[in-house]
Amino acid sequence: MLTVNNCRFSQHNRDGCLPGPFAGKVTLFLAAMMLLVFVFTSSFTTPGRDIRIVRYSLEDGLSQISVSSIILDSYGFLWVGTQYGLNQFDGYGFRTFKHQPSDRSSLSNSTINSVIEDDRGNLWVATDDGLNVFDRKSETFTVYRHDSGDRYSLNHNRVTGLFRDSGGAIWIKTPLGLDRFDPASGVFENTASFDPLPGWAEENGGEPIYEDSRGRLWIGSHNGLLLFDRIGGHFQVFRHDRDDQGSISSNNVRAVFETSGGDLLIGTDNGLNIFHPGKQQFVRFFPGSYIPAGSEIDHINHIYEDINGTVWTGTNGGLFSFSPVSGEFGTFTSGRGVTPFLNVEVTSVTEDNSGNLWVGTLGGLFMADAKNKFRSYSVHDYMPGAVPAARIIASISLAGDDELWVGTWGGGLFRIKRTAIDAVHYSSMSPATSRRISNDFVHVIFRRSDGSLILGTRDGLDIYLGEDIGFVPYCPSDDPGDCSVFKSNRVYSVMEDSRQVMWVATRNGLYAFDNGEMFEYLHDPDDVNSISSNQVHDIKECSNGYIWLATARGLNRYDREARTFISYLKNPDMGRFSLSNNEVTAIHEDAGGNLWIGTVAGLNRFFPRTGSFMVFSELEGLPDNLIYAIAEDDNGRLWLSTNNGIARFDPDNFEVISFDVDDGLQDYEFNLGAVYKSENGEIFFGGVSGFNSFYPDSILYNDNIPPVAITSFEVQAPGYERFVPVTGTEEIILQPYENSFSIEFAALDFTRPNRNRYSYTLEGLEDSWIYPGTRRVAGFNRVPPGTYMFRVRGSNNDGIWNEEGASFRIVVVTPWWMSGYAYGFYGITVLGLIYIIVMFSTIQLRTANQVLREKEQASQEVARQKEELSLKNRNITDSINYARRIQMAMMPKSRQLQRHFPDSFIFYSPKDIVSGDFFWVSKRRDKVFVAVVDCTGHGVPGAFMSIIGYELLRNIINVKGIESPAGILNELNVDFSKIFDSEGEKDYSFRDGMDIGFIVIDRGKSLLEFSGAFSPMYLIRDMSITEVKGNRFPVGIMEDLIGETFTNHTIHLEKDDMIYLFSDGYPDQFGGVDGKKFKFRRFRHLLLNIHKLPASQQQDMLEDSMIHWMGSQEQVDDILVIGIRPGLDHA
Repeated sequence: MLTVNNCRFSQHNRDGCLPGPFAGKVTLFLAAMMLLVFVFTSSFTTPGRDIRIVRYSLEDGLSQISVSSIILDSYGFLWVGTQYGLNQFDGYGFRTFKHQPSDRSSLSNSTINSVIEDDRGNLWVATDDGLNVFDRKSETFTVYRHDSGDRYSLNHNRVTGLFRDSGGAIWIKTPLGLDRFDPASGVFENTASFDPLPGWAEENGGEPIYEDSRGRLWIGSHNGLLLFDRIGGHFQVFRHDRDDQGSISSNNVRAVFETSGGDLLIGTDNGLNIFHPGKQQFVRFFPGSYIPAGSEIDHINHIYEDINGTVWTGTNGGLFSFSPVSGEFGTFTSGRGVTPFLNVEVTSVTEDNSGNLWVGTLGGLFMADAKNKFRSYSVHDYMPGAVPAARIIASISLAGDDELWVGTWGGGLFRIKRTAIDAVHYSSMSPATSRRISNDFVHVIFRRSDGSLILGTRDGLDIYLGEDIGFVPYCPSDDPGDCSVFKSNRVYSVMEDSRQVMWVATRNGLYAFDNGEMFEYLHDPDDVNSISSNQVHDIKECSNGYIWLATARGLNRYDREARTFISYLKNPDMGRFSLSNNEVTAIHEDAGGNLWIGTVAGLNRFFPRTGSFMVFSELEGLPDNLIYAIAEDDNGRLWLSTNNGIARFDPDNFEVISFDVDDGLQDYEFNLGAVYKSENGEIFFGGVSGFNSFYPDSILYNDNIPPVAITSFEVQAPGYERFVPVTGTEEIILQPYENSFSIEFAALDFTRPNRNRYSYTLEGLEDSWIYPGTRRVAGFNRVPPGTYMFRVRGSNNDGIWNEEGASFRIVVVTPWWMSGYAYGFYGITVLGLIYIIVMFSTIQLRTANQVLREKEQASQEVARQKEELSLKNRNITDSINYARRIQMAMMPKSRQLQRHFPDSFIFYSPKDIVSGDFFWVSKRRDKVFVAVVDCTGHGVPGAFMSIIGYELLRNIINVKGIESPAGILNELNVDFSKIFDSEGEKDYSFRDGMDIGFIVIDRGKSLLEFSGAFSPMYLIRDMSITEVKGNRFPVGIMEDLIGETFTNHTIHLEKDDMIYLFSDGYPDQFGGVDGKKFKFRRFRHLLLNIHKLPASQQQDMLEDSMIHWMGSQEQVDDILVIGIRPGLDHA
């Protein structure tokens, strides 16, 4: 809440606006409780906008809280002089400079009286013991002191004031007078050499030096205002005369300033004066007149004019503004977001490049930011005694421009007069019937087309019948009994459609009232055309006449003619084109007819033609996925209230700008449906700590392009670290061992530094820019010798970038062993070695020729043997190819499986010419036998094993007649052992065997039997995959398997079941980016994704997936996958 006061003061009226009995009777304590005093005429008092005030003190790194001087330098840094140290502020922290007795390059004294910057960017610092000049490149101070033997030295060591005139000369004020320093000659000239200062006393302190627009130099003192004639070299004195109302109000002059309008203002310890040079008279003004007698707020310590033309006067009781035209002072106090401080005395004021006002006081440093984008309101601003529950805002509506209706979460209803700062409370507990409502949870405030005001609560509807009657229970039906459905039933939304049908969305159903008749819509689990959920959060009629509902289980569209509902739910099969979540919270149709859906999992745009959605979530920049309400501004941008602030969303380019409590929001969290947009474009959002209102086109964005500065350069060398001064530096040279370093930087915009963003690059090392967000440190390790250019760019809190940024060269010196001389030495050495080698080689060559002749004969023998080996290799290869034809001829064809199961496939890819994997398909009566077998090894050994296994399986099933999968494997184990039984003795050192997955499908009974030796079977049913595991031992000759038998599994088949048998070749294949195995988990996921496709397409997908996975890797094993969709109805 802002309280604005405007008073007119003159030299004849010091009582200001205070009425008689109160004038001069309020205590000093009340005056001290005034926080910061601002004028209503400035930019800081825009109606309906909070001022954000930030205080900096010792806890924030400020060296001392008694601030004497503030300046913003040409680099963009803020310098703060205090009674104990000089501080440089970069938006993130303070860097402090103090007197160090052991360091002659430090400040000569820690008491800072004044700070200025000269034309060359040097910083001049006035202290109690000497004048200091700060060298930015070396970060050291040069000290000027009085030298009794040098008439051109400083006249006194205590320097109380500094000023740089239009010619670049530095004027220095001391207890003994005024010195002028000429930067060109480097000497001091004392004005006492022209004309002794009249009435100058050593007690003179921080009185001002000021040059006006006519080049005249004004000096304040304890004994009047002095005007120095630089041409004639003499002073003119203006003193207070108690008998002359046109004289200056006091001889103690503390501030002098000329406004942009040409008014010369003089601050004294007894008010403010405007000097009229034509009449040589002063007009007096007293800000203390507004404060009751006893406060004595009349000391004008500082005068400043901001970029908007507002004149600020810092006093011993706060900060005032003054209008030289009207003679008005104005004050306001903000009760929200301001920390009080007592006995504030303002010593200095300045403004930064972003328009933030900086106020130095004897109680710390303050920044006042009027760029808060939102104004926060609370019911308690208008009715301080309201119940705590009134903080939570559930609904808002505006009547006219001034009357605001606010519904709360358990605190009742409030009718607020915005300009009068007044409120009327309506409650279920009110003793006055005209102030009574049905329930204190007011979730809906709705105005019908006839102008009537309707409330939706947790206990029915109310209608407003005027001031005298107030609210009464309301039932739109001709039968009042119909409205019993609203008892203990929360109303979420009320809507009147284009046919004047009134719709009421509640927790327990949807209701429509048409010409006195009520229609009820409830969810029916047995009716797909019914509403999908009884809990309806929002209801909207779109421009095409459709009624859309946001429910707790999906988006619904109502067909008026058929009286049916179409539901749109989250559909995993649609992937990213599905509704993001079934919990729908809000619906909005934009000016272009596009439908936007808010959910608990993001914002959705609906495409009616395809029934698909485009989803926007935190991944696309939203501050939170939970959308509470949606509003559209006059430019077509959407404003979303969320669980983490407000977002502005541009539907054209999908740009998202987020706002939080630092922008003036009432809290991070808002409430469902608590939104209202007025006819003049003002938008309201309600939350858990009040509500916000704003005009989207009036939001103040920070358009300042921030200076970017390198603030720190730290070298991390082995065994030590060192900091290198970087301000004003164009190049840093590092030794070879100093090639690891970190660079700190800052965008010098102080509005909200924690939101400033950065990008940087080190040219010569990397070509691309790095975007670290708000992180402002760049680290580089083991940078090779060479010359590099470091560049950094920065933005302010609203994303305005300084594209030029800051830069400097970094030279990493080349070590001697990598220098040109070193490489020359290396070259000579190499040439010498070559000569020696050539000479040695010549000798060796003669010997080698003899040896070569001897070896030539041997090589002919080798060639003969190579030809012989090549012939044998061709014979072996031909034999293997022939063996492959035999193996392929023995194995069944894929069409044999498809004859029994048309929707099936066999993906078979041997690693070598012949394979150790094979499959078996056979039919016996109504049973189909299918096996996938992985024999030990691959190539020729595997092929031999597969031929043995193939023949044994044929004999067991077709000859012995065994039909149980477990029985078949047990018998196969016995037969396999017999083959390798040497005269009754088994050779257990022979570890070869087979991994088998075997199924028998009884087509008549729709049964499947499975048994496996290590190999599992996958069954996919209803989007779920079931792994039927085989026994953990193979078919083979192993001593530890004696007595082991295989397990039989029986499964009843359903129509859409999909069955997969496979060897381990597919999951064990290496590939991907990291060269890892495909693995069973990824294999199962792939099967789940493709199992609904026709078998032929599944085979293609498996082949393509494996080719993509393998890339340049070689195949490591035989691959065999069989997929079967039996297609049988359950018997």
